[in-house]
Amino acid sequence: MDRRRIQKLLELRQKALDTKVSELGAARQAVETAIAAVTRAASALERAADERKQMNRAGADWQTWVTTQDWMSLKAREFSAAQQQKSHCERLAERALAAVHKARSEALRIEALLARVDSEARQKELRKERRAEDEFQANQSAREEISR
Repeated sequence: MDRRRIQKLLELRQKALDTKVSELGAARQAVETAIAAVTRAASALERAADERKQMNRAGADWQTWVTTQDWMSLKAREFSAAQQQKSHCERLAERALAAVHKARSEALRIEALLARVDSEARQKELRKERRAEDEFQANQSAREEISR
């Protein structure tokens, strides 16, 4: 393969890696947002439970108790939904991390190929130089023999 083509392929792999890294950053940000939502939902659920306990101690009527129970159930569902969203975001972040690892390994593989092509080109050039030096020495020796 030609060095320019390999270099172009490396550039494409680097761009893909950059894209995957930015996607990982976005996924991690989503996880942080989901964690904050879980924390808020947990606080709201605790407040609802505390209010229900206070109403039970105060001896509230059944309509107020039902309303409070419904409100607490709503907060429990919101908490559950926030936890599910957090789990989903964590799975997406794990997938994004795996994609970054894969893209990085592909870029490294292309870098290794490029280094090998460069090394082979240097070796070929060195062989040409040695061959030219050997021919020059042989011609030099032949001239010395002829001039004797």
